[in-house]
Amino acid sequence: MDNRFLFLSVFSFAAGIALYFVLPVEPVIKFPILICALLLLCFLKYRAAVFIFAFGFFYASVRANFVDTDLLRHNRRNADIAGTVLDVDYAAEKNRVFVKTPDGLTLRLSVPFDCSVGSEISARANLYAPASVDAFNNFDYRRWSFFNGLSGSGSAISGTCHGGHQTFRGYLHAMAGNKLADALVLGYKNAIPRDDYDRIKTAGIAHIFSISGYHLALVGGWLFLIFYFLVRLFPKWTRRYPAKYLALPMVAVGLAVYLFLSGAAVATIRSFIMAAVGFIAVLANRKVLTIRNAAMVFGLMIAIKPFWLVSAGFQLSFAAIFGLLYFFENHPARGGRIQRFLYLLAMSSVVATIWTFPFIAYHFGNFPVYGLIGNLVLLPIFSILVMPIVMIGTVGAMFGWVFPFQISDYLYDIMMVFMDWLSRLPFSTVEFPDIGPICLFAVFAGMFALISGRKKVAHAIFATAIIFAVFRPAPVLRTTADGEVVGFTQNGRTYFNTRYSEKHPFIIPRKNKLRANCKKGLCIYKTNNWQAVSVQRFIPLYRNLAAFCDYDFIISYLPLELPACQSKVITNSVRIYSDRSVETANAERLWNKP
Repeated sequence: MDNRFLFLSVFSFAAGIALYFVLPVEPVIKFPILICALLLLCFLKYRAAVFIFAFGFFYASVRANFVDTDLLRHNRRNADIAGTVLDVDYAAEKNRVFVKTPDGLTLRLSVPFDCSVGSEISARANLYAPASVDAFNNFDYRRWSFFNGLSGSGSAISGTCHGGHQTFRGYLHAMAGNKLADALVLGYKNAIPRDDYDRIKTAGIAHIFSISGYHLALVGGWLFLIFYFLVRLFPKWTRRYPAKYLALPMVAVGLAVYLFLSGAAVATIRSFIMAAVGFIAVLANRKVLTIRNAAMVFGLMIAIKPFWLVSAGFQLSFAAIFGLLYFFENHPARGGRIQRFLYLLAMSSVVATIWTFPFIAYHFGNFPVYGLIGNLVLLPIFSILVMPIVMIGTVGAMFGWVFPFQISDYLYDIMMVFMDWLSRLPFSTVEFPDIGPICLFAVFAGMFALISGRKKVAHAIFATAIIFAVFRPAPVLRTTADGEVVGFTQNGRTYFNTRYSEKHPFIIPRKNKLRANCKKGLCIYKTNNWQAVSVQRFIPLYRNLAAFCDYDFIISYLPLELPACQSKVITNSVRIYSDRSVETANAERLWNKP
């Protein structure tokens, strides 16, 4: 298959899937499976991208309708919970357990007591329904929960766990008792303390603490060296077969063990599939690291689970992969070994930073300015020293030998001092205005055009995306659908009506100290063109009820009945702009059904 046709096919398939997920309403489709079959047959016969694009759209719809996650519809206070613990996520603060209840719900609870996999839990907890798409960012927590089988989350007030068993992963956690082992080897996502993680994000190395291709490459490299030299100790075997062919199956088994030991997260699965394709290429005497192989894995992954395409981790990972492969295929390393090593080390960080920048800005609304410095300084230390030492310590912990952790913790503390210094520098993090999905799709299209060899087309698309992002107006006021959280932007800074919200954990920056003009639960927002008011408490609501109609917009956490100005009451998640225009952010989709 021609490379350009392959890239065009994969891009068209992904574009069709993306279109399904960004629609504001759920499409009404009859006989979707039959339509998919016909479109696939047409694509195979006529090799036209339009058929694979349409196939991607209908295929995503079919797969979405097969998802059967029962989401919580309302929050529950002091709810009695009983069920079976499916998994335990050990954290630096409270541990989180995933509970399957008798009525079919899967809940994620923060618990103040110990539980193990298979335990029968009985607890009293506050439960929160996953919030749907809102006006603050591009992360739809409700959609994410729907496709990941999570009904809701919450926090246990009291309770107990009985029975259960200790998994091998849990056994290693108990024996190691080390946050680096939990994060880098066992894949527990909240093992690093929050204060440390804030500095890690500012240094631009958060990807190190989320097991992905970086970790599998390191583990695979170390395993290959070990097994390669072990195999060479048996000359009878190596006379018949090259040592690398004998070592690769053992490396594959080792990586499979590491995959399940680390919790088999999405990024790790993707990296394992990529590694498997690489092993097949080596055994077939083909080049391993090619854009063609990456495109094939990309297409395979979104065929396995279309929702992965719109997840931040998936997009960041493949943006980095495509960028690195494209750059090094066109600008290979030259010179001696040391020169090539330094060139690969430096340019890998530069290229990955550039190619992932649009996706970081879109999903997180900010960018670590000194992330490149953090990667250049810290990645070699993690790769050459910390990661191998932590792996040795994790294995040694089974025999009571934890001395390597003392070394890795010492190195971690030194690096944390450096990261703290980076976080204190001026402009360590830059915030970006809203980048719409159309703009991100344009970047996505430009990248595929670039790796397909159409540089002029790619440059034109990138320029259009930049112009659209720069000149797109920024909203002044945003609110969640339930009216609980309101954000007001003034002089480039966003002020919130509250400091924390358990229902909307991805909106308010942790440790946010910027409060809107609020007194006793009543908040006022003023611009040159309009004034808005929001209320969070019962008493100020009714004390000021008659005066609310004097404002242009009224936001309330509690239901309001104002016959004189009911049209001013905001009941949805909205963005309000300086010119008084209002944009509704709610989406009527499969995962938002009442």
